[in-house]
Amino acid sequence: MKDINELNKELSIAKKIDGEYRQLLKKSINKTKKSLPHYAKIHNYRIMEDNDIFNGRMISTGLKPRFITRAQENHLKTRSQLYIKLLGRLGEILNSSPAAQNYFGITKAEKEYLKNQTTTHHLPTVRCDGCLDKEKGFRIFEANTNAPAVAGFTQHAWQLLDEFPAWQAIKQKYRVTPNSLHPQKILNVLLENYQAWGGKKSRPSILILRWEGQYNQDSDFLAQEFQKLGYQTTVGYPTQLFYNGRDLYYQGTKYELVLRWFDLNLITETAPIYQDLLRAYFDNKICLVSPPASAAYAHKSFFAFFTDKQFSQYLTDHERKTLGQMCPWTRPLRPMKTEFQPGKKEDLYDIAVKYKNKLLLKKSISTHGKDIIFGQKTSLPEWKKILNKVKKDRWLVQEMIDLPRDYEPYLTKKGLVQKEFYHDINPYLINGKYLGCVARFSPNLITNAIKGGTLQVVGRVK
Repeated sequence: MKDINELNKELSIAKKIDGEYRQLLKKSINKTKKSLPHYAKIHNYRIMEDNDIFNGRMISTGLKPRFITRAQENHLKTRSQLYIKLLGRLGEILNSSPAAQNYFGITKAEKEYLKNQTTTHHLPTVRCDGCLDKEKGFRIFEANTNAPAVAGFTQHAWQLLDEFPAWQAIKQKYRVTPNSLHPQKILNVLLENYQAWGGKKSRPSILILRWEGQYNQDSDFLAQEFQKLGYQTTVGYPTQLFYNGRDLYYQGTKYELVLRWFDLNLITETAPIYQDLLRAYFDNKICLVSPPASAAYAHKSFFAFFTDKQFSQYLTDHERKTLGQMCPWTRPLRPMKTEFQPGKKEDLYDIAVKYKNKLLLKKSISTHGKDIIFGQKTSLPEWKKILNKVKKDRWLVQEMIDLPRDYEPYLTKKGLVQKEFYHDINPYLINGKYLGCVARFSPNLITNAIKGGTLQVVGRVK
């Protein structure tokens, strides 16, 4: 509790600077618009290349940074690093316990992914999506272990903000350090894993794979930065690879070092002819970052490991105390007796109905904010119907985390105003170590870009 009280005291410091920035931005909005590059415009609350994010390229970043203090950053670092460490422990349990595999609904393919790990770290890149709660500290609602983007975006977003008069004025008055995910650090983790894998080249060529038809500007930014640092880098598509049993080729060039920047389930759902990436990986002919194991760790049901008493033997008192109430109460949606209220065991489906307004339903493996149903926004008859429909399809029931709300600049025809949005904050980890964080805000409870949210870079104030 002392830790949380200190965080809340420092929150006022960050809010003070935030308010100053918004006032400075309001006074200088015309100069700010002129500072943007020719391809970018301010669309209401975000900077974009196109008003429709599904038609053309997207920047999508907010008009100001999110400000945090050193104590807040240390809190985010401590909790997120411990969470990833314990997630690795769960992986070890899943490799040896059929009961745990059955509880979490692990598939045969996912079992193989967890057993076959040829890279140094099972989770080379992770983004922990959550929020800073005034009573419970950092709370996490999703761990993106599969292919967490934004590392390239943030560098570009800072370059845009560097030209803003309001940002220049804040930097002169306060010591603010970008809490940035610099592409150099992404490159470092690629090289570390490549060398540990057995790679011999001092400057290996890098292949970044994204999914065809889903434009991922983040991969382009990373490729550009890697090239500036002297590494030949190509952005390609996994369905256009060729593997001859010895080497992996893309458009006639052989690659040993591959960065997977797309969700693995996309390729596992294609015809076998398009799965040369997986064949090369399982033959240990390439260093693949992120490996298939990282896709298995993306199960949202894994929060139950931290909140179901039957797994408490695997956590120390110190670990439980450090994490506090970080993880939301979660259960895989299947017949079981369990506790939602302490000391009171009930049927899980009865709990799901009785406490509907405090809960949500999610598919355990899903992306882009799909397959999330909020109990408070669903009628009871519809809720019961959905429960019966999804109970055999790896869904889960989870405590709903209330996202904090705060004001952000919003450009109207009459000028800059302030509007309230939902806020999250997302620590980013490489090889289990905290690298920095990004934030998002949205008019909707789901904060990703597809649901109307936008990226927000984070500045640490001192």
